[in-house]
Amino acid sequence: MRSSRQSLQILSIPIYSIEPTSFELKSNFHYEAMISVSGWSYHEGPCYTGDMITIDEFQKVELKIGRILKAENIEGSEKLLKLNVDLGEPEYPEGRQILSGIAKQYKPEDLIDKQIVVVSNLEPRTMMGMESRGMILAAGDDGQISLIIPDKEIKSGSSVK
Repeated sequence: MRSSRQSLQILSIPIYSIEPTSFELKSNFHYEAMISVSGWSYHEGPCYTGDMITIDEFQKVELKIGRILKAENIEGSEKLLKLNVDLGEPEYPEGRQILSGIAKQYKPEDLIDKQIVVVSNLEPRTMMGMESRGMILAAGDDGQISLIIPDKEIKSGSSVK
């Protein structure tokens, strides 16, 4: 949205403008508004175009705060980093091993001691001959990736609510 006079309200999803214009916002959430010059009317499009899940399905996902203890490149891969992440689990004193496709955006040394959000209850997956026991959450846009991080220090293993 280019003008400060346009607004999107997430919960009830009204989009409005006080300028005659049209715009559309597309991703998994799709909304379009067309403001007519003569009538200031608008057209609403669908709110969500992806696969819907129930709240019960969503509640199965365990999101936890982790701290990266160790990070290194994986030989033979341009995309993957091997991370050891503290999720406050006594069974993983060296941290849980998680492989993440963030090597093009992050240097291993810049990740040490960074707090992140982890999907902690994924089934283990083998990549490049190594097991990954979770998933790091990140947002992506046009080839850029940004890790999802807490805005203040919080105990490793804390649940995201």
